[in-house]
Amino acid sequence: MRRFVFVTLCVSSYAAWGQVAPEAEWEALEPPPSSAKVAPAEPLAPPAPPSPPLPASVPPLPNRLRASVRQPIVREDPNRVSVNGAFSLGQWKRAQTLYLGFPFLGIRLGLGLTDHIDLFIGMDSFWGMMNEPRASVRWSVWQGQNWAFAAVLEAGWAFFNTRPAADVHGARWLSGRRNYNIVPGVLLSYQSDAHRATRVFFDVRYQGAIDTEPFQRDPLGGVPPTAMLGNNALFRVGVELPLSPRSSVVFGLNLDAHFRTEDSVMMPGLQVGIVTAL
Repeated sequence: MRRFVFVTLCVSSYAAWGQVAPEAEWEALEPPPSSAKVAPAEPLAPPAPPSPPLPASVPPLPNRLRASVRQPIVREDPNRVSVNGAFSLGQWKRAQTLYLGFPFLGIRLGLGLTDHIDLFIGMDSFWGMMNEPRASVRWSVWQGQNWAFAAVLEAGWAFFNTRPAADVHGARWLSGRRNYNIVPGVLLSYQSDAHRATRVFFDVRYQGAIDTEPFQRDPLGGVPPTAMLGNNALFRVGVELPLSPRSSVVFGLNLDAHFRTEDSVMMPGLQVGIVTAL
């Protein structure tokens, strides 16, 4: 009996020892765990649709960028400011010119009294040997898009540094002017439609020179009159070259014909100057 009990205990102990780690049997069938962590796989994004081709009329991108930053072109107003020609200044508009050459240098200031009438004042100088303040009125008789015609009347009072008896071939002989000078005339100008087009002007005038200091060269000629009138014809042609809407360069050629025997028969001249407007 005791032996039966001992055998029973041994058998039950052996069975219990075999059940101490039952999961070890399953672990032997599974692969060993990996030490690295595996990230879960992300879903794949759908492919991007293909970009449509540019139409043939659309310029390349660099050209479009340059066109977007391109500054607008500002066109300047045409220059029609004329002091020497027939185009009027306009009401209350001002202009001036400074010129030098032979035989005269001078300055002239202009103001538009109306749209067709301009008033000028200035000074002519025969390089200091004769100085003559002058005033003139210009009336724009007709003014079109390209052509203009005007009448002008000018008057001056000349001062000479030399007495008439000693001024044989001086300022009086060269210029044909005397103490008082009245100069009526006509002006014709042309300017094309081109931007900053050159203005061409033609100037034809009669000059009446009143001499209040006549003298008698011939001792037997008698007493000279109180005043004598000399007649001269003045021809001038020139151009005004616009530099900006308010300034121009002036070139002029003139030819004066003197009909008094004490003066030179013909006197050519040249002037270069600038015209500006305010």
